[in-house]
Amino acid sequence: MTVVSAFVAVSTFLAVLQILVLWSGALGASFDRGAVLLAAGVAAAAALALAARFAAGLRGRDKDESGPLWYRILNWTLGLGALAAMGWCARVWLDLWDLAGRRAVLDWDGLYYHIPAMNGWTLAGRVSWLPDLADLPFANGYPMAVETTTWLLHHVLGNSDRLDAGNLLFWPLGITALAVVARALGARGPWPWLAGGLLYGVPVLVCQSVTCYIDPAYSCTVMGAVAASCLLVFHDGRLLVWRAVLWGLNLGLMAGAKGTGAPFLVTMVLAVVAAVLLREGVGAWRVWWPRLAVAAVLAVAVGGFWYGRNVLETGNPIHPVQVAFGKNVLIPGYDPAGMMADNLPPWLREKPAALRMFIAWTQPDAPVSGYAPTTGLGRIWLLGGLPAVLLLGLRQLRRREESGKALLFLAVLVLLLLVAQPGRWWGRMTVWLHVLGLPALAAIVSYAVAGLRRSILPAPLILAAGLVAVLAARETAITRDHEWQAGRGVPPSAGVEAPFLDTRELFFRTFTDNPGGAAVWESGLFARSRWGRIGTLLGGTLAMPLGARRALLLSDTPTVADLDELRDVGCAWILWDVLGAGEVPEILRAAALEEHAFQPADDVDVRFLRLD
Repeated sequence: MTVVSAFVAVSTFLAVLQILVLWSGALGASFDRGAVLLAAGVAAAAALALAARFAAGLRGRDKDESGPLWYRILNWTLGLGALAAMGWCARVWLDLWDLAGRRAVLDWDGLYYHIPAMNGWTLAGRVSWLPDLADLPFANGYPMAVETTTWLLHHVLGNSDRLDAGNLLFWPLGITALAVVARALGARGPWPWLAGGLLYGVPVLVCQSVTCYIDPAYSCTVMGAVAASCLLVFHDGRLLVWRAVLWGLNLGLMAGAKGTGAPFLVTMVLAVVAAVLLREGVGAWRVWWPRLAVAAVLAVAVGGFWYGRNVLETGNPIHPVQVAFGKNVLIPGYDPAGMMADNLPPWLREKPAALRMFIAWTQPDAPVSGYAPTTGLGRIWLLGGLPAVLLLGLRQLRRREESGKALLFLAVLVLLLLVAQPGRWWGRMTVWLHVLGLPALAAIVSYAVAGLRRSILPAPLILAAGLVAVLAARETAITRDHEWQAGRGVPPSAGVEAPFLDTRELFFRTFTDNPGGAAVWESGLFARSRWGRIGTLLGGTLAMPLGARRALLLSDTPTVADLDELRDVGCAWILWDVLGAGEVPEILRAAALEEHAFQPADDVDVRFLRLD
């Protein structure tokens, strides 16, 4: 399978799966294992069909460059390095897949809203708006294409053991997208795959791919949209309609994966339209607008579900984030810039704003862990990606090749996306920057190997690239080993091979020692108050395994009618978070036959009440 057709197959499968699951669910269809497998089968058929169309339409384009036999043998012998990178990437992926099946969910946002949302969908049988999570606006408002894919995996496996594996399902998209971009920049033979294989060298991608934070998967969708943009802009006249289809599918994946996908989509559309008109003249608009319209329809079909649902439920397409024009807030909500600023480390806050991103890049990278690492882009970014972009740019200044135009387009596009990205200092928010660096590195190596036909001078450059790849592998191994020690109830630095603990043992060890806690844990149905800060972690813990428990949301001032409704549906226990909703209302105390307090720490104050 060629580089392009592999990318087409992966991105089409993921996109068509979103269309089938989201829109059929919107029409009332329920999903079980059989329905998910059927949807996956249809998506796979569509993916293979479109990949075959691209393979046939581009036949002959992927042939290796000509040269003497000794050179072709040398090229593919050295190209084993690219295959080795792909092999190491696969090894890292398998290690993380194994870890995701062993380690409990322990990240804050996963327990806060990702897991409760998936639990709500499991109980509903489809992706739907969840009134019982009204106090967790992110669980209903944010685009959740990655969580949807993870939820489908839960159905296929028949268990909740790999709720932390959702990001890993998008690695193939990122790998193939990087290979496509590398080919656009001039990499030939085996070398496009070097760009994809080197994805293993990004520490923040490695550490957060086994959490419910969806930034690794989102970055892969950004890479996919960039790759599809390159295929659309730098075409050779073949498959123009199908290129537009592919572009629309990837734009939709990006918009559906994360809220920043919407401004990224707008930025990418403007960049692509401008590039097409500059290359082909303004008159080309008559030819291109129908193709772009097809792409727009598909982008909405894949990623528009979330924004349309938000409009219907709240009137705000990007709920719970505010809609603002400059300083004028049109629809109230969370301020994304403020949210990013709240996570800015104090030491970095003291630095000039314009320099924070660059300062973050210079921080030690491994092991990278936790929620807000300042960097995580890895030494492969500073020692490999950035120098490669500069070297490739200097090379292309001397040559007027199509790949030089592709590099210019790619650099401008990445710069525009950086402008649209809040929190540019934040490693997990900017993993997608590697769509510029890794393909450039692969292209430089490809050009250097080709230069060996004329002299031995490029040899040190090839050796330097190999050294960067080895350093990246070592850095990744440190981060990966650190992750294997987390979740055992002892600090990773202890180096103790203790058994993995489940989420309840990690955060709420004595929960089931409490009579009320034990009853709630065993109950498939309970009512709750609004969660406080730590209460959200308890809510996520109680939402696992998916479908085991349903939590009904009570108002802060429950009424007799509310209690009667709970009795009617067979709800015997109420869990009241005092730090989230205030003191237990007297109406509940009067109706309760039992009350038990759960106060294992200063920031936890939960009461269990059993109704008569």
